[in-house]
Amino acid sequence: MQKKSRALSVLSSLLLFVAAPVLVVLSFEYLDSRYYYISCAALILLSLLPFFVMFEKRKIKTTEIAAAAVMIALCVASRLAFSFVPQVKPLCALVIITAVSFGSNVGFVVGALSVFLSNFAFGQGMFTPFQMLGMGLCGFVCGIVFCGRKSAKNRLAVSAVGFCVTLVVY
Repeated sequence: MQKKSRALSVLSSLLLFVAAPVLVVLSFEYLDSRYYYISCAALILLSLLPFFVMFEKRKIKTTEIAAAAVMIALCVASRLAFSFVPQVKPLCALVIITAVSFGSNVGFVVGALSVFLSNFAFGQGMFTPFQMLGMGLCGFVCGIVFCGRKSAKNRLAVSAVGFCVTLVVY
């Protein structure tokens, strides 16, 4: 089961870091600039779909589903609670904690769904899929770097990598 999950992680990483840039280059080359919504929608589907399929296909425990649901609820509540304070978003910290604890795939799903669900309060827009992808990638990268490693117990290392990933990706 571990090999299957690792193979799905490699496949999703290839889709994100190889197929997505190829899609962008092809859309710039062959599509007119007026049709950028088509290429953006294809890019978002290409990026989000493997993670949700992975999350559904693997054998998952009920406690892990419950923990992911609780973390999604905490992320949404924290984003709503701190909406009045400018530039303070504890959502990303909770996504990183989830990714470090449960793995990169769960971190991606929690990040993407948290942004999607909290945007029902803030307003959905054409930016929502990009926010979902950005926050999901924050969880994915931190999950790859720290999940199951001794370095995950070093708070300074998790904070530094989380800061860099949030700054660059999100």
